Amino acid sequence: MKSYKGTSINVHLIIKQKQLSIMLRTGIVVSYSHVKCSGIIVDCNNQEIAFVNKNADQIFSRHDIVRYRIMQTETGLQAINTAVVFDLNGKSVSLSLV
Repeated sequence: MKSYKGTSINVHLIIKQKQLSIMLRTGIVVSYSHVKCSGIIVDCNNQEIAFVNKNADQIFSRHDIVRYRIMQTETGLQAINTAVVFDLNGKSVSLSLV
């Protein structure tokens, strides 16, 4: 009986994680470590969200505008499937002046 309740709770949490990750969000990369392949995104609510870059072909820089999905983890919100936003000319969109 206890294992059934535990399984039921786990299934509920997995469904909740999937629901959180359905919507795409937009944010700004405020810090990124090329060594650790991880960084911090700030969204429109000034909420800081950690992300890990698992795609070696994707390069992030500070002030890049990114789109991502979100997932709740034990340590807080984490951005997943993070990707740089490109303009109509194929250039990455950034708030950097350079």
